[in-house]
Amino acid sequence: MTKSSGRTGVTISRRALLTGAGVGVFMGPWKHVRVYAAATDKPIKIGLTHDASGQFGASGQSERRGTIMAMEEANAKGGVLGRKLTHVWQDTETTPATGSRVAERFITREQVAFVVGAVQSGVANAISQVCQKYGVVYFNTNSSSTTESGKDCHRTKFMWDGNSHNFALAVVKASLEKYGKNWLLITNDYVWGRDSSASVRKTLERFGGKVIDEILVPVGTRDFSAILLKAQQLKPDVVSPSIGGDDFKAMRQQVVDTGLHKKLIFSAGAVPDWPDAWPLGPEGVFGAFPTNWYHYLDLPGIAEFNQRYKQRWSDAPSRCRATCTTTGTMQCAS
Repeated sequence: MTKSSGRTGVTISRRALLTGAGVGVFMGPWKHVRVYAAATDKPIKIGLTHDASGQFGASGQSERRGTIMAMEEANAKGGVLGRKLTHVWQDTETTPATGSRVAERFITREQVAFVVGAVQSGVANAISQVCQKYGVVYFNTNSSSTTESGKDCHRTKFMWDGNSHNFALAVVKASLEKYGKNWLLITNDYVWGRDSSASVRKTLERFGGKVIDEILVPVGTRDFSAILLKAQQLKPDVVSPSIGGDDFKAMRQQVVDTGLHKKLIFSAGAVPDWPDAWPLGPEGVFGAFPTNWYHYLDLPGIAEFNQRYKQRWSDAPSRCRATCTTTGTMQCAS
């Protein structure tokens, strides 16, 4: 059976289309789509877009180590469908413009089969637009804004992190019942921060609480003194920060330095990244907040994985200088 294209007059047999010569081209909805035959010795190259600098540099590098370790373990078992995994990596600097350039280079020059990474939702959206343009599958590993799985979702993007709405549901109602109904929101002024605070507000109002004020904080803020002073003056029952990365570390360190964590209740509907919490030590990990993973859970395989990780990445930053447990409120004891 043959199929003729009325536009070009080219006749293609079904057998030629299906068997090809090792590499086929599928003219789908994208400008360029490369489909490699599975029966080949060519490695599968993956482009890693994990941050090494900027607001989420700590989380990005933690993810990069985990991704590389996963590829090494897969290769030790024979690879994927008999093909080895290899990778290229470049810092996306927690900046959407840099993320776009890196993704473009990986696809057009490095010929990657997949793109993996990004923490900040704005960077993830920029990368996913490039991948959508070229028809390359993008795995968004750690962006929590509902926009990433909602209005900014693309046909080639896959993600598995919980979103802002999930996290708000996990902690807001319990904190409202325990601490009080009048809340102050402190919000990183970009897509994830605004989305997270909106989810907290919606969930809070659903269960009878109210927002007495919201303070927007520009990305890159290091001096929170005026914001914390206002928080003391407003005297909310709960302070709910949707602050991420290096901003998160700076804010919580200043809360500890001023002793404000002993005067106000901090309860976040947004999930903090553990690589940002660990350096703060026991005093810096306070309040109630949700988490979607925890390396000290007493479950099969976790201790063994931790040991493999420490052996593979002996130079990685140390964990929280404490033994931490999650029991409603985050508790750390030295």
